[in-house]
Amino acid sequence: MAEQLPVWNNPGIEPSTDLKVNGWQPGQKPSAQHFNWLFNRAYKCLEELQGDSSKITELEQTLTELEQTVTLNDEKFNEHLADTATGAHKAKNIAVEDPDGLFTASDVEDVLKELFTNADNAQKGIASVVGLPATSSDTLEQLITHIQNAKNTMATNLTAKGISASGAEALQALANKIANVNTGKKWASGTATVSSNTETVYYVSGSPAAKRTVTVPYSAIGFIPSTIIMRVKEPNIEYRTIYEANENDSLYPNACKDSTYNNGQLTASTFNIKADVAPLYVNENGFKLPTNAPGGLLVEWVAFE
Repeated sequence: MAEQLPVWNNPGIEPSTDLKVNGWQPGQKPSAQHFNWLFNRAYKCLEELQGDSSKITELEQTLTELEQTVTLNDEKFNEHLADTATGAHKAKNIAVEDPDGLFTASDVEDVLKELFTNADNAQKGIASVVGLPATSSDTLEQLITHIQNAKNTMATNLTAKGISASGAEALQALANKIANVNTGKKWASGTATVSSNTETVYYVSGSPAAKRTVTVPYSAIGFIPSTIIMRVKEPNIEYRTIYEANENDSLYPNACKDSTYNNGQLTASTFNIKADVAPLYVNENGFKLPTNAPGGLLVEWVAFE
């Protein structure tokens, strides 16, 4: 600031607070000392400003530099946001907050690698379980198609076997239905032991007889048999019992035939015994049938549905 200061050294007298607030009123004559005070204060303030002109220049320079910096940063920020920006922030330099501990990685680049690895392993695992025509190079959509095609084929095959099924059902539900497919006549076989004590059974004629028996539980069979063949084979002698449900026999439909063979020759009469009269039975509990064999011997049996 090169202008000459309006020097005024008389400090005058400072006006009262009331005068400062309300000012001079009409008809009042201003005091010379009050004017001296006002001019002196104005001079002092201008003197202070002129004395600090270097600071004003410095401040102006600082403001100019700040404005230039803001403009430059604004341009860089706009470049960073532009679609054409490349490498603005490297993925490896961006941290990832993972409060749930879902990843072992801590930056964006490694998290993406981790996600890809997990997805790739899962995709290959699914392809391995599904098998051909699925392959490890199939996309997830292709794997889904393979699985759905297999479900559709399974449902079609079940329907053809008389089992109601749809490709929209869960895979496990379709698998469970396979057990219901009728594959034809069932059969089972096993061994049992002839009872030590005899029990009273009844011939078709109604006469009682004391016979040892063979008992096989339903759990060993899995169905109610229509035909049962039992055999106890000893050196030179064989004991046979044959049961047929609803046999076309005018005497009795559910009878069993009890026979003894010696060297392949029938040596005793074949007895027709009622197989559905207690203590004998063939039902949902299994079967219990008579035999001519001595107690404690091993019985081989085979049953047909």
